[in-house]
Amino acid sequence: MDEQRLQAESAQQFLLETLQLIADQGDNPQQIYPLWAQQQARFNPELLAVLPSVAAQLLQGDTERRTFIATVLGVFGNLINQFPLGIRRLNLELGIAAYNASLEVFTREAMPVDWAGVQMNLANAYRNRIQGDRAQNIENAIAACKASLEGRTREHLPAEWAQSMNSLANAYSDLIRGDRAGNLEQAITAYNAVLEIFKPDLLPNDCRRTARSLGNLYCEQTRWQSAVSAYQTALQAAETLYQSANLLDSQAAELSETADLPRRAAYALARVGDLQKAVETLEQGRARGLSESLNRDRTDLAQLQQTHPDLCQNYQEIANQLRNLEAQQRDRMTSEERHSLTPEELRDIFALNLAEQGGLRLAILSACETGMIGTKNADEVISLPTGLLQAGVAAVIASLWGVSDLSTMLLLRKFYELWRTNNQEPSVALRQAQRWLRDRTEAEIAPLLDRRTRNPAHRPFSHPYHWAAFSYTGV
Repeated sequence: MDEQRLQAESAQQFLLETLQLIADQGDNPQQIYPLWAQQQARFNPELLAVLPSVAAQLLQGDTERRTFIATVLGVFGNLINQFPLGIRRLNLELGIAAYNASLEVFTREAMPVDWAGVQMNLANAYRNRIQGDRAQNIENAIAACKASLEGRTREHLPAEWAQSMNSLANAYSDLIRGDRAGNLEQAITAYNAVLEIFKPDLLPNDCRRTARSLGNLYCEQTRWQSAVSAYQTALQAAETLYQSANLLDSQAAELSETADLPRRAAYALARVGDLQKAVETLEQGRARGLSESLNRDRTDLAQLQQTHPDLCQNYQEIANQLRNLEAQQRDRMTSEERHSLTPEELRDIFALNLAEQGGLRLAILSACETGMIGTKNADEVISLPTGLLQAGVAAVIASLWGVSDLSTMLLLRKFYELWRTNNQEPSVALRQAQRWLRDRTEAEIAPLLDRRTRNPAHRPFSHPYHWAAFSYTGV
């Protein structure tokens, strides 16, 4: 009993310190989360057990004090629900308990707007809740969303009303009980109502998120034309957000958030038979940063130089400053994406003018991973093979992973023999060389290496690691 009492007292003290920290620092996660990260173990079942009683004690006093404490509890609920560390299930329960405590003060009668805001936060917590019955959690989320709409009307608080409607649509799309088609129709109706408020040019971030969800639901119901319309709205919002981002980091963040939207839209377009538009949509989502950087260099300034030399000079100076900022940001990037070419590196390749010199039939890149493009924002990166193709090389052979020198030597030796001596097409020669390396025994390879064999029937390079690394890109 003494140990339990000590644990409870420790949890109470930690909760008081946590709430005081929020009262001092506000709702800034950059200030709160580093301190919480150092004390993850204290967000435990004991803290959840004492939260209601501590909150009840703190909520005593005059109206001003009670309102302040209720606000702090609501902020705590928001922060803990979004805290990326600790036990997710427990974090959500702490958030729900904090919201319920704040509702003792934020009542519908006394503070309807604050009450509605807490109800929406509670709805989101129930929708994400891990503990308990999933179906009942979604039902609770829907009930809380509907409650929040009583305090958030479209006429008086349109943006807040749309947020609650969006949460309601999310909950209906997850609803397990009842008729699935009917639930989805409820979600679709709510999403469409939200998009009357969330416009691509006014609230683009909310619009992109809602329109994407709507498009996904239409796809689930194979309503492809409606899906196309929803995805196009999402892409318009994404374009607004991208154009408002000036620096590389913010542009990359927007592209990462947009993610697979162009591919989803292209798929829906293909399903309605508009293949041309599908291809255009797919390609418009690729290499945005690179194309814009190169277009700055290719801008024809000759006429501007003649008519407005000052403007021309200003444009060139701003373009150089922006390029320098982007280069500095790239220098700070980790090596994770160094398989990708930057616009500066690609300019050097383009400067070779291979296309104007008749082109080059084949480039072979035998160094490790020269065919890789990286994994983050994959649509935005340009690999070395792609850069060489753009520069005028007809085809490129490059590796997708690091391969031993011995197997690479044997593979390329056979490839050159088949290509240059036997006059096979490079793509055919590579495929045949890979098969040859895969099937050769030690007895067949030993003479080529001037070695003795220990196991004549063994095929030392049969694993794909040795023969499948090299890919052929081009014609």
